[in-house]
Amino acid sequence: MQQESCRVLVLGGYGHFGARIVRALATTPGITVIAAGRNPAQAPANLPGVDLSRIELCWLDTADPAFADQLAATGAQLVIHTAGPFQGQGYDVALACLQAGMHYIDLADGREFVRDFALKVDAPARAAGRSAISGASTLPALSSAVVDALAPQFERLQGIDMVIAPAQATPLGMATVRAVLSYCGKPFDCWIDGRWQPVIGWADPQPVRFAQIAPRLAAACDVPDHDLLVQRYPGVLTVRFRAALELPFLSRCLAGIAWLRRCGLPLPM
Repeated sequence: MQQESCRVLVLGGYGHFGARIVRALATTPGITVIAAGRNPAQAPANLPGVDLSRIELCWLDTADPAFADQLAATGAQLVIHTAGPFQGQGYDVALACLQAGMHYIDLADGREFVRDFALKVDAPARAAGRSAISGASTLPALSSAVVDALAPQFERLQGIDMVIAPAQATPLGMATVRAVLSYCGKPFDCWIDGRWQPVIGWADPQPVRFAQIAPRLAAACDVPDHDLLVQRYPGVLTVRFRAALELPFLSRCLAGIAWLRRCGLPLPM
């Protein structure tokens, strides 16, 4: 007897991260992949090496008034939401998935979005009997997993200082760029020395050293970890998250832009 295939819809399936997920799922037995987004015509270019006959292409726009009905019509059991940036997004997509009887996962790294996700989505998810997961990405999922793995080695966890050091050659989707630039020059609160203190996004980069790569300049980023790790580890005195770009020139340029925006210059990011 042939087992029924699980239908997985990747929202933003032609984008940077979405296309990677589609490629992986397309070769997984027992899964029917639906690559959904606003531009299905981009699929051949954004999914090189993928046999398009093995996936379904679907036009979906989260801003369309009929989105919930169109989503339900796909018959998906699981939706993976990769269509960022999540800074400033609401929870309409997650709620539409639950209303349609679908499980939901997103790759959000927007601080407010992930922090308030359970408050807005937990009750509807329980009522629907479905799972709803936010932040299944480099952060806060992997970053928090690293802290969880290392924490038992210490008698007391006083400070958490994380730095992500991406390679300059790593491709970046437009949504990722918009997300990381959204808080450039803007103040946000960090838990430092046992109290919330304001810091400025991408301002004042400081040198950091690594074990196997050259030293870099690292600057503050506004991410969900600032809230989630303070809640997860009561008693921790400091939680910091910074990004260390490979090119010092780029770090200094972002710091300069941050300074200009702090001074009130309305630079569009």
